[in-house]
Amino acid sequence: MNNTMHNTESMMAAIDGITLPIILLDRMGAICNFNLGAATLFGITAKHAVGKNINALCSDITMPDVNVQGNTQTYELKARITRTSKSHWLRITSSKAPNVEDSSVLMIIRDITNEIESRKQQNLFQTVTDYFDKALMILDCDYKVIQINKAFTNIFGYTSSEIYGLRPRDKLFKETISPEDERKIDVFNATKEPFDFTVSTLTKTNQEVWANFTCSQMSEDWVIDEKAYYVVFISDVTQAKQLEELKRVGLTMLSTSDPLKAFTSFASIYAPPLLNGLQPKFAMLNGQSFSASRVNELSKAHYVHYSKIPDLHPWLKSFAKDKLIYSTPLTSKSGRLIGLILLPVVHPERLDEHQIEALTILAQLGGLALQHHGALTKIDRLTQYDSLTGLFNSRYMEQFVHQELSKNTDEVAVISLGICNLELITEPCGSQAADRVILETAKRLKTTAGRASHISRAESGEFFLVTKLMDMDSLRMLCEVLLGSTTQVLEVNEYSIEIETCAGIAFGQAENFKALCDQAHIAKNRAHIGTYGFFDEGMNGVSKERLLLSYSLKKAINDSQLKLFYQPQVCLKTMRVMGVEALARWYSPEHGNVSPEKFIQLAEKIGEIDRVSMWAIKAACEQMAYWRTIGVSVPTVSVNLSQLNLNIDGLDQYVDRILKSYHLPASCLILELTETATSELTPSKMTMILALRDIGVRLSMDDFGTGFSTLANLASLPVSEIKIDKSFVQAIATDERFNVLVSSIIDMGNKLGLTVVAEGVESKQQLDLLRSYNCPIIQGFIYSKAVTADELTLLVKKNAFNSKIKGIPCASPRSQYDRFTQMPELYFNRTPL
Repeated sequence: MNNTMHNTESMMAAIDGITLPIILLDRMGAICNFNLGAATLFGITAKHAVGKNINALCSDITMPDVNVQGNTQTYELKARITRTSKSHWLRITSSKAPNVEDSSVLMIIRDITNEIESRKQQNLFQTVTDYFDKALMILDCDYKVIQINKAFTNIFGYTSSEIYGLRPRDKLFKETISPEDERKIDVFNATKEPFDFTVSTLTKTNQEVWANFTCSQMSEDWVIDEKAYYVVFISDVTQAKQLEELKRVGLTMLSTSDPLKAFTSFASIYAPPLLNGLQPKFAMLNGQSFSASRVNELSKAHYVHYSKIPDLHPWLKSFAKDKLIYSTPLTSKSGRLIGLILLPVVHPERLDEHQIEALTILAQLGGLALQHHGALTKIDRLTQYDSLTGLFNSRYMEQFVHQELSKNTDEVAVISLGICNLELITEPCGSQAADRVILETAKRLKTTAGRASHISRAESGEFFLVTKLMDMDSLRMLCEVLLGSTTQVLEVNEYSIEIETCAGIAFGQAENFKALCDQAHIAKNRAHIGTYGFFDEGMNGVSKERLLLSYSLKKAINDSQLKLFYQPQVCLKTMRVMGVEALARWYSPEHGNVSPEKFIQLAEKIGEIDRVSMWAIKAACEQMAYWRTIGVSVPTVSVNLSQLNLNIDGLDQYVDRILKSYHLPASCLILELTETATSELTPSKMTMILALRDIGVRLSMDDFGTGFSTLANLASLPVSEIKIDKSFVQAIATDERFNVLVSSIIDMGNKLGLTVVAEGVESKQQLDLLRSYNCPIIQGFIYSKAVTADELTLLVKKNAFNSKIKGIPCASPRSQYDRFTQMPELYFNRTPL
């Protein structure tokens, strides 16, 4: 007994030193001992508590039977303290008292009221955040996850236990953060200013999700032990990224040579993943007419039963009767309905907003593809066909013969047929009557010649017919039939016009087509009205003239008779000179003023074009260096190249050497190649073009619109500039088709990042139209003809171009080009600049 009392006293002495409430009960529930922590909790001293039953302190606490339940029991309860009348949440741990022989119970009590309240607040916070649409993470000061919500689990698949204690960067991010976003994080660490970034992430099942993270530091109320916490809101932007990618890829396909075909292929690949695997169909409304109310209905995106859609696509016939179609309109730039995008939808399902947005983007891209297709078709039509008759033009006929006819036949016959009295018709009857005569003649030629022949219109009233070479009798018969069908009377207004024609025939190798056309033309000019003639070498007096001219040209090159004149290129916004084009001029003492077209073509044929071009490059660079020395602002000079020059071995090294010898940057020199030349590039010529580009020389595509380039070819060539042919520019004020063509070229050039120059601008009306098309640079007589270097120097110093456009004539001397042709000795004896 004494031993038991001693053990009890020893244990109570130890308990009194503990701040946690501890009570020793006997087996009847009476208090044997009571430490200071218990006194504080129950509001009663040990002296008054000892001997009382535990229920006297708190009726909610019961005496546990530790012998039945085991040595230790722990439970939580909400208890009302009798003395203080306050309710507390208590966690009670009961066990048999150690070193005591009777059934005494040791009860350890913890006041967990604050803990329970904190737990409630946390549960409430979790409940509230689970209602958020956006995913949410709470991070501790080490950027480790301490809480997420249901939206986070819905996006990424991770539960709380799987993500807690981890850094999001280590678990979620698929790729490294961009340098820009890294800088944002550094700024956030330094300033704690909110920031956001978008990055590719991976879900628990390794699915890619594009997510936008918005990070900010939580308020000061959440700063614990001087450690901050951070809240991160997360939005799933995968669908927005997919739509963005749809737009980006869709716009790139518009630069192909066949945008409509490219768009159809693109849509078949990119659309199904955004539309639950469904494949949209495209129905064009070509030639179909509907009532105004029907057009209004089809012009809106809507759900419609398949039976109410016009039978626009064979695919509709296979539809089940329970199918709905979501119809999205394709419209032109003017808003005209041109087609539909049709997507099957299983009733009663509906498309979500992102799927509808995807269809809307597809419709916009489809409309753009159709517009570009139409523009390219118009460009092809205008560049390949004569606008009045619809026949091949001369350029396209030559291309066609070389690319098509020469594959199937070695020899061809070329017939030149001309309207002999066209000028006599134009004078009394007017140009419209002349056009009617030309158009009617073209119709009769097409009807008579049949499909075995190909016809082009050359200048004015001359036509060329090309056919496979046949026997002489058949050729004679064909000519007689052609003349018979075209030499007839035509009624135009009140006039009865008798059309008079004649023809010339030449035949030979298809590869010599241009020469055959010249020969047929000569034979036609020798023929009488209503007759035809064959070409023979006796007619070719041109050959003698060409021989004499060739000799004079070689002498002119050796004696430096060729001179460079310069035509300014003016920026429409600043009205300042942006560059000049160097143009070769030749005044021959024997032949007079020889046109550049004539002597350049002759130089190509007699093998002197390389010397001419290399001289022009050197002379232009020499002049540029002089302008820089005297402070005349001429940023660039353009020099024309023949495609034959691209065969010069070491041309790039020659150009580089010339530029360095005059201390000029390569960017100040622009080399111009015609569009036709760039469409016929061999691999070796392309290599030379790339070599010129690599030394820094800029390349320009001259006469753009007259050749056979496609947008794909344009995008693949290293050109930085396109020059719209003057024949197109001069027609924009009178012909709506050329108006559309030129505006399309400018728009496409600007979008491709190319400098666009309009050549041959002569009138204020042309200038105003080009300005409305956002054409950056203009070249033409409205500013200045090609002038000598001295005259251009005066124009630049006086900045005379503004006054020209305002209608105030420039104070400049009489054209030096006129004086050049009249008194060439004044120029040939001068020391070059």
